[in-house]
Amino acid sequence: MSILKGLLKHVKIRRIESRGEDAWFDLSTREMRKGHVNFYKVKDPLTGEWLFKVCRNQEGKKIAVKALKCPPGSLFAQLEGNSML
Repeated sequence: MSILKGLLKHVKIRRIESRGEDAWFDLSTREMRKGHVNFYKVKDPLTGEWLFKVCRNQEGKKIAVKALKCPPGSLFAQLEGNSML
């Protein structure tokens, strides 16, 4: 467990943009949503550099996280562009 804690200390997360009002397509409901959107750049020494889009709908009941940019390679390619709720 201490190895994991050591690795997490080196993960750098930085918000690079915040949009008070934006829109995105919600794959689970297959409709357009509006709400607050933040973009985060994550540097992980184990896997590499990531770019995430975090979308919170106006009701505040649902948050979607999309991996916009993943590290190179087939291991992470299937995550790119997909949503996690």
